[in-house]
Amino acid sequence: MIKTIIRNQLLPQVFNEQKTKLQLILREIKYVSLTTDMWRFIMGESFITTISHFIYKGKLRSAVMETTVIEHRHKAKIIKDYLQKLIDEWNLYGKVQIIITDNASNMVKACDLLKINHHNCFAHTLNLTVNDGLEDASNSELIKLLQKYKDIVQYFKKSNLVMDKLKEEQVRKNKPLLRPIQSVITRWNSMFYMIKRLLDLNEDDYLTIVLASSPVLEPFEDVTNQLSDDSYVTVSLIIPAVAEINKKLLEVNLQTDVVKNASFKIK
Repeated sequence: MIKTIIRNQLLPQVFNEQKTKLQLILREIKYVSLTTDMWRFIMGESFITTISHFIYKGKLRSAVMETTVIEHRHKAKIIKDYLQKLIDEWNLYGKVQIIITDNASNMVKACDLLKINHHNCFAHTLNLTVNDGLEDASNSELIKLLQKYKDIVQYFKKSNLVMDKLKEEQVRKNKPLLRPIQSVITRWNSMFYMIKRLLDLNEDDYLTIVLASSPVLEPFEDVTNQLSDDSYVTVSLIIPAVAEINKKLLEVNLQTDVVKNASFKIK
């Protein structure tokens, strides 16, 4: 009964109140940029979320405008129609200066059809760059090693008994209670987190390649975090960020040929 009231009455009421507030704010501003992205839910449904970015009362603001199911194939025309409907519904005609998306061709084409300036998400570009470098065919040893550790993490994730044993061992050694982190293909830094967590969980020194790869990935992690912040304008940081990554990679002590090759491919 309570769940039904929350779902059918309270949540729609709160949503409508907040939407009305945002509409009133957007009515006052002159310019807005949009960020939009799509993903597939574990059950197979595809969703798209659009976020608005604007200056209100002297401060940079960001607000989620909508998350909705995208049906049919993700053709540029379908995405264009969705964005056009959203722009019309929120009375943003003539206010949208730029739309930021990932590098997918259907997203780029949708913005072209709307005749609105488009900019690729640089954090996504970094994701593609690092993945390409790590997955290069000549890095077969590193690929096999990373896959090995993904399998180890998956093993822990699937077994409560194994996870309990890990917890008991951490308690016995008076260590922080940590859980393995799994990497996902759409976020390269999840692999970085997986590597660092494995290093925290393992005291043996056979992780030389993984340990050596961590400093190579750290500059990309730092820049990704900086450029994912929505409390300040980030587009002006792109060129300095690339320069900083190159500088830090040149300073890294590349301990193995495998990591040297990965670093070269990423650069």
